[in-house]
Amino acid sequence: MTTELTERAAGMLAGVAVGDALGMPTEFLTSAQVQAWYGRVEGLIAPHPDHPHHRLPAGSVTDDTDHTLLLAELLLRDGRIETATWAEQLLQWSQT
Repeated sequence: MTTELTERAAGMLAGVAVGDALGMPTEFLTSAQVQAWYGRVEGLIAPHPDHPHHRLPAGSVTDDTDHTLLLAELLLRDGRIETATWAEQLLQWSQT
């Protein structure tokens, strides 16, 4: 893998994690709920006390980032994604 490709892949993974952390407090909410609870979200914030992620601190990532990293690991290790292997990884992840 070239240095440029490695840097681009790392940037993509960082983008996934940052976007996930920014969106975590608003996940599952309608735009009206976001407006009522937070107003305008312009940075990393803790979820509202009534949000499903209320136990996560500001800046936390969710399963979206975890699953993206699992897929990246499978691609690096195997060069492809096999359905059975992906399912096995998800089952192992669910136990952690």
